[in-house]
Amino acid sequence: MVRLPRSAATAVLAAVAALLCLGGLVRAEDGYRIERKLWKGQRLHVDETSVTTFDFKARAAGINGDPSNVTSQTGESTETKTRIYSQVMTAALADGGFRIERTYEKAIKESAKGGSAKKDTVGSSLHGKTVVLEGRGTAVRIDSAQGEINQDDKNDAAFAEKLYGLLPDKPVKRGETWTVPPEVVGQIFFGPLYNPVGFKAESKGRLRDLVTIDGRRAAQVYFTLQIGVQRTEDLPGLSYQVEGLMAVALEDGTILSLDLAGPVELEIVKGASKVKVNGKTSMRYRAKILERGEAP
Repeated sequence: MVRLPRSAATAVLAAVAALLCLGGLVRAEDGYRIERKLWKGQRLHVDETSVTTFDFKARAAGINGDPSNVTSQTGESTETKTRIYSQVMTAALADGGFRIERTYEKAIKESAKGGSAKKDTVGSSLHGKTVVLEGRGTAVRIDSAQGEINQDDKNDAAFAEKLYGLLPDKPVKRGETWTVPPEVVGQIFFGPLYNPVGFKAESKGRLRDLVTIDGRRAAQVYFTLQIGVQRTEDLPGLSYQVEGLMAVALEDGTILSLDLAGPVELEIVKGASKVKVNGKTSMRYRAKILERGEAP
């Protein structure tokens, strides 16, 4: 057996390491896999805020059966939702199923009217409770042994988990764009109500860059989302267009941050009565990984 001098052996090892690194870079140029990964025991601390401002116009006719009796009203309102919680993933299955126990330190809604700085605090059925989220993909169920959770709060609680459905199903390169299937977008925002007839659900993502957050390498993704509902006698007309950035830890497969904002329009018509709302909405999400956990 031939023994290399220590200096030569070191040089060989360095060359091998360089080749391995080069191979990694080549594979990276083939694309980065931006996907959710499940870790049993993973612990997160999350702070999320959403703000929606409405400028509405309402017109009602035929009051008390008199067709000539018409009234109009205009106004402005702002609703702010704040949720701060800690969670642990208690089950992570190889088929994508998961179970999460989440405790809300704070979950409140605040509203202000007419541009006033004074805010009225509205109770949230999530505040101070521990809830259990079970699901797979964009299907998420929420329950709590500490009291009933209303449907609006359930939708808010499940939203961050459903957002993983926007991620690409194959590796993507820097600058590459992908289209999210309409049925996936529809399930995220409308759940079982989504119907391709009369509903619009479009989203595109683009890998903008790689960034470092809390020491973790993350993919910075730019998203555009367009949601719409054609107005009928039973459904309000809806137009929702937002754009913004999401950061996803590549190794951990966890969303670390999200910032989305854009205009929203709503129209309701019942007979001679009509309500039209123009507004804007924004969402801010920040997650800190406290413990990574173990893969399925």
